[in-house]
Amino acid sequence: MAREFASEELGIGKESESTPHPLKLYIAGPFDQRDQIRVMMTEIEGMGHQIIYDWTDHLPIKPYEENKKLATKYAKEDHQAAANCDVFVLLPGESGGTTRFSELGMALGSRKVKRIFIVGPGENRSVSFFDPKVERLKSPEELIENISLIKTQKPLLTERQLEVLILYAQGKIIQEIADELNISFNTVKAHLYQSFPPGICQRLGIGQTRIKGITRTRVVIEALQRGIISLDEIITSPYHETSREHSEVDDW
Repeated sequence: MAREFASEELGIGKESESTPHPLKLYIAGPFDQRDQIRVMMTEIEGMGHQIIYDWTDHLPIKPYEENKKLATKYAKEDHQAAANCDVFVLLPGESGGTTRFSELGMALGSRKVKRIFIVGPGENRSVSFFDPKVERLKSPEELIENISLIKTQKPLLTERQLEVLILYAQGKIIQEIADELNISFNTVKAHLYQSFPPGICQRLGIGQTRIKGITRTRVVIEALQRGIISLDEIITSPYHETSREHSEVDDW
């Protein structure tokens, strides 16, 4: 028998509007400045924020053509981190390679990245640094001061709702989501459709009176447009390698 859902399963009462939420940061920079970047990372983590990817322990891999496997791995991880952080930081240096500029491009093109800082010297080195989204700073100390002033907002979805949403976006039906997260069928339904406390559809502003009228397509498109989930979180799932198809209307 499926167990009924409890309020703690839905995340009710666990967070208040004043609960602080850590920022997710990614810091890019020249390989020869990795020691300075480690110091910055430590200070930022001490403020209660999260470094989502630490590249400073990468192995030297030049020439790249002789280390293609590692180069591919590093490039993918660097670019994913740059596109999925809240705050992107770049120490450009005054000379050197262009890899970190490709990371800046990922950050500029991402809906998820809320702030972009270029920290000198070299903060005037590229025309890209004058993009309206970019804030140019003179020193790491100035960066730390700016980060301390950022007002963190409560995420639109709870952690559990985000887990449900990602699996739902991957095409899984309610019972499959329940099985994977070890929660009940009714709990998944509540996370998706409940009016109060608001479920995923309600929080995305697409709640309707008839549950069947809320399509998977609308939920996924809205979540992607808001930057709540990314295509990588959907298409990298092994589930998408199957031939199973779901109708646009929710499949229970």
